[in-house]
Amino acid sequence: MRKITFLLVTFISTAVWSLTAQIAINETFEASALPEGWTTQSYFVFGGSDYNCEGNNAVIHNLYSSNTSGHLTSPTQTSNGDDIHISYSWTARPYGTNPVDYVVYVEYATVDDTWILLTEYEVTAETDCTEYTAIIAGADVPSGANFTFRVRDAWNSGDSYHAVDDVHIVQESDTSVASIVIEGLEVFPNPVNDILTVSAVDKIDAITIFNLLGQEVLSSTPNLTQTKLNTNNLPIGAYIVTIKVGNQTVSYNLIKA
Repeated sequence: MRKITFLLVTFISTAVWSLTAQIAINETFEASALPEGWTTQSYFVFGGSDYNCEGNNAVIHNLYSSNTSGHLTSPTQTSNGDDIHISYSWTARPYGTNPVDYVVYVEYATVDDTWILLTEYEVTAETDCTEYTAIIAGADVPSGANFTFRVRDAWNSGDSYHAVDDVHIVQESDTSVASIVIEGLEVFPNPVNDILTVSAVDKIDAITIFNLLGQEVLSSTPNLTQTKLNTNNLPIGAYIVTIKVGNQTVSYNLIKA
């Protein structure tokens, strides 16, 4: 289960495309070790279908009387001042027949070690894969500010596990000076696993995919109203796809899963 907001970034056709600072944190925890830039207390990467939501791994914490708190903290990135869209998946499992009883705190920081509570919820029962979503207003994380995200939990009783998977935190890159709409344009699926389909009413002149360093990683000049791109060779993560039809160019945030 995964849901991610599809964000349109508009451009005037004569503008030179450039990538500005923006928050783009997308992690499925498929590596055997914690990804670079992430930190934890008590959480660890673990493989098991009872805990993960997609793929093979999740990050889990065993909460009991001798391990009463923990947190999973993202890398720090720089805001561009737009709204921040957050989603992650989580599960709750008992150890044996013990109770599940803990509290989860979803937090973010713009200053080191000054955490702002976004959401607090109690977990008191075994829970299959569930999606958490939230939006932080851009005014709360102004342009140029640092942004760090974390999930923290605290034990109440029992002996159980809290698992976090598929973290997606994205921010619209607002570099536009005019709004452009290409008639009938569709780009799907997003997130994409392998084949990305792009279609429009008029013929598509060019499609280019950039990584978050602004480097071109895939391109096509189909001259068709519908085309498919094979993204199998792209690493998991966040990208920006630009589409040119006639004298109009638009760009979308794209997640490769």
